[in-house]
Amino acid sequence: MEFHEEEGELGETILNHLEAQQYAGAKWRKPTAEELEEVAQYYAEDAVKGDMILDQEDKDETEFFIAASREKEIILNEISPLAMVMDLVNIEAKIFYTFNFGIHVGTISHTLSFEDGLCKLLKYNGRFKDVSGLDYFDL
Repeated sequence: MEFHEEEGELGETILNHLEAQQYAGAKWRKPTAEELEEVAQYYAEDAVKGDMILDQEDKDETEFFIAASREKEIILNEISPLAMVMDLVNIEAKIFYTFNFGIHVGTISHTLSFEDGLCKLLKYNGRFKDVSGLDYFDL
C-alpha cells in the first residue's frame, strides 16, 4: 500500500509496470499531423478560456474562434518537435506527451537557465483530459 500525501490517497498496486504495459497494449509513436492539430486546438481553447477568466471578459463566438486560432498556431509550433503518443490499444485510449524546452539568460548574472515542462493529455472516448501532475483521476 502506497500513501500519496499530496492527495491524502492510499494506492494499491494492481499491475506492475510491465503488467500495465501489456494489459493496456502500450506502444510509443510520433503523433500524426491531425493529432497534433487536435491537441493544439484543445490547449488553445483552454488557454483562451483561462485568459477570459483572468481578464474578466466575455468573448463572442467569433472573437473566441479568432483568439483560439491564433493561440493554436503558436502552440502547434511549440509542441510539434518533441511530442509523442502512447497508444493504449487494448483500452482504446491515447496519452499525448508534449514537452516544452526553453533557455533563458539572467538579466543581472547573465547565467543560463534551462527550463522544461512535460504535459500529459489523455484521449479516451473521443474526449481529452489533462492528466499532467495527477496520480488519480476519473475517466
